[in-house]
Parts: sequence; C-alpha cells; structure tokens
Amino acid sequence: MANFTLGEAQASRLEEAKKNYVDGSFGYWTFRVSGSDGETKFWVDHDLVENASTGSIKAAVLCHMTSSEIFHVEVVPPTVTDTANTEVLGSLG
Repeated sequence: MANFTLGEAQASRLEEAKKNYVDGSFGYWTFRVSGSDGETKFWVDHDLVENASTGSIKAAVLCHMTSSEIFHVEVVPPTVTDTANTEVLGSLG
C-alpha cells in the first residue's frame, strides 16, 4: 500500500476544519477529509497557527495526505464462471 499521490489527495474533499481551544487558548486544528479512495480520514495538526490562511490549511492537508495517509484500493473479487464438459462424464474404468 502507498500514500496518496498528489492527484489522489487533490481529488479528496476537506469536509471539516476545526480550531480547538484548551482552557480558552488556541491549541490545535482537527481535520476530516473524505478521501478519493472512499474512506474518511481524521487527524490532529499541532503545527498550523490559529490564524492560518486557507492556502496554508490546504497545503498542510495535501502534505499530510501525501506523506501520512494510505490510499486504500478496494479489493474486488474476480468473477468466476464455468462450463460443464459432459464429454468426460461416466465410468472411470
């Protein structure tokens, strides 16, 4: 498994970005992203400042997605079909 590529990360959607305060002071950001792989990602960012710009937030999210989040590929089972060979049926003697 591999991390998101930049294109896969850009195809994802930032669903929630929250500033979290501890005892009234800014503490950290939390993010929820709907990944282009169909899975929801959650994480905490302690590096972004309280007044981070939209561009800084999006850059941090893309960086996190491409360096820390695994792109999950859905496993699709193969389609198995068969055909009967009636010519070989019968006695084995």
